[in-house]
Amino acid sequence: MKTLKNERINIRVSKKTKVKSAKIFKELGLTTSQAIEIYLKAVIKKNGIPFKLRLPNDKLLQAMYEADNDINMTECEDNEDMWKKLES
Repeated sequence: MKTLKNERINIRVSKKTKVKSAKIFKELGLTTSQAIEIYLKAVIKKNGIPFKLRLPNDKLLQAMYEADNDINMTECEDNEDMWKKLES
């Protein structure tokens, strides 16, 4: 039996956050409301925030910078090639 959704939550976010997240949700085949519902259900299931909240260390910040700027990236033909390169 399908549960009717009739509760409303109003949130305030920056326009940039709204637009960028809506684009990602659309690519995933979701509306913003559906994505928020998924998040809230994950909060309930985990009895808290469903991911770790922490500040990145310098190594992670450097890796994020390199990934965003295509620095030191390795291209792989497929999964098998990826694993060979990871294990070497």
